[in-house]
This record gives sequence, structure tokens and C-alpha cells, in this order.
Amino acid sequence: LIVIAIFYKSITLYVKWPPEDTEMRTIILAIIVSLTTYFVHAFLNNFLDTDKAAVPIWGMCAMIIALEIRLTEMTEVKRL
Repeated sequence: LIVIAIFYKSITLYVKWPPEDTEMRTIILAIIVSLTTYFVHAFLNNFLDTDKAAVPIWGMCAMIIALEIRLTEMTEVKRL
């Protein structure tokens, strides 16, 4: 369930991000691809038990949330 929420938020963030900011869109896409790779491999092996593998994944999830907050602030500034 949490995996679906992570992918939903990250893909909608990629779609909503302004197309002219290609650098940030590339970073968001890289996060999506790395999370996809991790969860595909985690389907075969449980990586969340090892701290070395779990920390970057939760860090990328935090980046998605932080970028979503930044996008919300950017759109509020444009409205004013």
C-alpha cells in the first residue's frame, strides 16, 4: 500500500512540475526510476531489513514530499 502511494505521489509530482524546469524534472524522474529498481529487486529479496539499503529509500521518499511542498509554494506565489 505504501509503495502505491509513493509511486502515485512521485508520478503526479513529475506531471505537475513545470516543463521548463528540466533539471528538476530529470531529478524527479531519476528518483522514480531508482525507486522502481529498488522495489523490483525488493520483490525478490527483502532489503528493508538492512539499514544500508533502507536509509536511501526513505530519503528519496522524503525528497518527493519536500519537492511536492516546494511545488505547492511555487504555485501559491504565482497566484499572488
